[in-house]
Amino acid sequence: MVVESSYDFLPGNYVSFPSSLKIVNTAEKTGRYTVSDQIPVIGNSVYATINAKGNDILISPTSLRIQYYDGTTWKQIRGEEFPMGNFDWREFQTQPTPIPPEAQYLRARLWPAKGTIRLDDLQVYQDGVLIYENNFTAPIVQVAVSVVLPIVTGLGVVRFGKKG
Repeated sequence: MVVESSYDFLPGNYVSFPSSLKIVNTAEKTGRYTVSDQIPVIGNSVYATINAKGNDILISPTSLRIQYYDGTTWKQIRGEEFPMGNFDWREFQTQPTPIPPEAQYLRARLWPAKGTIRLDDLQVYQDGVLIYENNFTAPIVQVAVSVVLPIVTGLGVVRFGKKG
């Protein structure tokens, strides 16, 4: 898989100053990128919003997915697919979804298909309250090769509260 990631500082290539995350995938397969820190579970439901811009997305799906860690492995809760082809900046939102009781942490991951995707302003909500945001101004993307392990990057903003 040939995938490159970088920060794009050119005007028009970000929503929030000074940059966006740019991922270029020239392979036929979809990669997996963690685009958030581990987020403590403090609520009963979760959804995420993100701004995205796509160029030459040739195969589907390119998507943002929310996962939870149950103490053993990461499992998918919900995802939102981006359109194929070209699209300008727009906000995408996953559907609000119950958090399983065994969930200890959440994270947001990107599955980029062939093409170029830019991301900005990731926000994760639990019970309708913003608890995590990442505007992609610091290196946070990590490639998960064949084994998915919990990744703590320490570069996002986590807002703490009480569960339940």
